[in-house]
Amino acid sequence: MDADLRDPARILGQAKCTFDPSRPAAVFPLAVLRLIPGADDPAGLVTALAADRAPGSCLAITHLTADFAPRPVTAAVEAYKRRSPYQ
Repeated sequence: MDADLRDPARILGQAKCTFDPSRPAAVFPLAVLRLIPGADDPAGLVTALAADRAPGSCLAITHLTADFAPRPVTAAVEAYKRRSPYQ
């Protein structure tokens, strides 16, 4: 699916073409919420993606951390910031 995470209605609409909404599903916005500016309400987007999922569904979120490799991760974050329109 090609969709913008800031358009959960489109994502869920397209998903219904493939998945049965009455059955459990997994939602994995992995390593992407960092890319959503606060003004675009990342928590609200996650809430919209998780809302009305069938019982037994799950949601998993990950974030980048520099805890175990501070220099390479910091370098990657700085490179991203130089190229990203989102700041």
